[in-house]
Amino acid sequence: MKKFSYQKIRDIPIKEVAEKLELSLRLVGPKTWGVWDEDLREMTSLTLFEKINRFERYSRGEKGSTLDLVMHIHNCSLEQAAEFLSNSFPHLS
Repeated sequence: MKKFSYQKIRDIPIKEVAEKLELSLRLVGPKTWGVWDEDLREMTSLTLFEKINRFERYSRGEKGSTLDLVMHIHNCSLEQAAEFLSNSFPHLS
């Protein structure tokens, strides 16, 4: 089993992680990004905060780090999220 530096993975900029997840981002405030749902043609309740490198989904009361964002979007385990980020950002893991 591959070992991960979870702290280094959590430190990956959340906006870069969202882009790897192919989320459609819209600037909604200073260093704050909302996620646009193209199918619904509206903003979702998912918001990314670059300054603190965290996300929050207001409609579900969920929030967290880059790892939590991947687990949320891919509906996967911590290990699977770490592997996704490690593969997506090999120089940082």
